[in-house]
Amino acid sequence: MKRINPLVYLLFLALLAIGLAGCRENSSVSNPPKEEKPNMTVLNIAHRGARSLAPENTLAAARKGLELKADLWELDVAVTADDELVVLHDDTLERTSNVQQVFPQRKPWEVWTFSLAELRSLDFGTWFLETDPFKQIQAGAVSLEEQAAFAGEPIPTLREALEFTRQNGWKVNIEIKDASNTPGDAFIAEKVVELVQELGMTESVLISSFNHSYLLRVKAVEPAIVTAALVPLGASARPSPTDQRSRRHHGSVPSVRADTAGRTGQALAWPPQGRELGRRLHGSSSGPGRRDRR
Repeated sequence: MKRINPLVYLLFLALLAIGLAGCRENSSVSNPPKEEKPNMTVLNIAHRGARSLAPENTLAAARKGLELKADLWELDVAVTADDELVVLHDDTLERTSNVQQVFPQRKPWEVWTFSLAELRSLDFGTWFLETDPFKQIQAGAVSLEEQAAFAGEPIPTLREALEFTRQNGWKVNIEIKDASNTPGDAFIAEKVVELVQELGMTESVLISSFNHSYLLRVKAVEPAIVTAALVPLGASARPSPTDQRSRRHHGSVPSVRADTAGRTGQALAWPPQGRELGRRLHGSSSGPGRRDRR
């Protein structure tokens, strides 16, 4: 039988002793307390209304979101050629209306080139029936009665959307669309706030935008309104100069991470100062997470 080299044997014993000593030392040290996670409240938000079950950004979609007991709904606001505020997501009209048939010579059909009267002549419901964007008609989730009612659905003004929200004791997230390089850029933020103030809804709204300078302007007119800075998914976490000015002058601005293509829900988070939003929108003092309901 081959003998073990004594030096190897001694080295093995030394390493074993060191290992046992380390175990005793670790066992004598108490585990550090676990970091306490904040109590988060999840908000169900009807994104552009219940847009899988009704034409997006219409009162029909808002009614459906309310029926489904969403905590609040989200809408997008744009400006018309005659300076009216209307509810519309896209910069142009062709996806969600019959503008190509009614105004074939007005391509590219940018919303800010149309008056409110012209927009009222359009049908913002039939496209939903023809495309079934989330295949919910095919799945039988939209009744024949509802489908019949969607044809001819008009574009709502922001006033109509806010009045509907107030009448139903509901809440709303107003996203101000970026109106840069259009006449509406000069006043869209202020005009939204003035309407919210007129209707007595400063406690019932959250105003968000990808254009963070609008949020500074909102706060300048009405500091009590809660705001949220929208950023594309995957965007750098480094704050922009506008974000830095916003924190310096108005405190931390909640950040909403949003998929601009609308493929996923949105997540809303903010530091402790932002818990005010949870209190207003959900009756909770904790900062909520956010999940958009289609």
